[in-house]
Amino acid sequence: MSKRARENDTSGAASTAASTWPELLRTTTVQQLIDELRPSAERFQLVMLPHTASVRDALDALADKNVLSAPVVSASGEFLGLVDVLDLAAFLLATWRKHSRSYDERAFPAGAFFARPVTDALNYSGVDHTMGIPLTASLQELLDMMNHEYFNHRLHRVGVLDAAGTVRTLVSQSDLLRFAKRHEAALGGAASVTMHAAGLVRRPPISVRVDTPFVDALAVLVRNRVSGIGLVDHEYHLDGCLSASDLRGMRLHSFGLFNKSVLKWLASGTSSRGRPVQSIGNGDTVHT
Repeated sequence: MSKRARENDTSGAASTAASTWPELLRTTTVQQLIDELRPSAERFQLVMLPHTASVRDALDALADKNVLSAPVVSASGEFLGLVDVLDLAAFLLATWRKHSRSYDERAFPAGAFFARPVTDALNYSGVDHTMGIPLTASLQELLDMMNHEYFNHRLHRVGVLDAAGTVRTLVSQSDLLRFAKRHEAALGGAASVTMHAAGLVRRPPISVRVDTPFVDALAVLVRNRVSGIGLVDHEYHLDGCLSASDLRGMRLHSFGLFNKSVLKWLASGTSSRGRPVQSIGNGDTVHT
């Protein structure tokens, strides 16, 4: 399909005529991905934060809608970037550490910190740069953007822009994984490739003990610019994980648990709750 034709017809499900994964990526648009994966009523429902919003406004908005991130826009609607719960937590840690390298509770940032503009926290964690992609772009273009060599890690999510350049929704790695699962037949032999052979295991795992103070575990996560770390018991057996998703629902009162253990945080720090441990090995396949 030509670029012009794709721009004139971006609705509907992904082409069932595509017989291979590369062909499916080339012929499916971001619009079609959204249409296929999301109910019509939810396709363009989006939490939007004005550039005048405060850190506390952002925390409340994300918690109220039970989402991890939101676009920040200017008064004219220009897409300024994304802010997520990890950015807000990283911003707080950096401010706190300026006054106490050991994160002493007595040096916890005062209320004035939470009144600071949310624009100060844009991509503070360094995980997701501000990127936008048109609804008419192909999934191959989306993948190329997420894996661009400019970034020292893969992007987790990007803004989706309409013809006027207005951000309409977000697409993430999870969306692409769900799409791949729905079109598993197109993967062919690639589905049988091991995680190691596919190059999906790129670095040794990072882990902390479950009794580590949450603030220290969060600092490890932020310092390494990763979205998740392992949690191990006293014998270093994997017991769980801590990820940005575990910050979902974080509000102002949640920070009172920052000096408690990771286990305590997972039990009562936010509306999120610890999940059963699921793990895969180097020898497991992409299908797994």
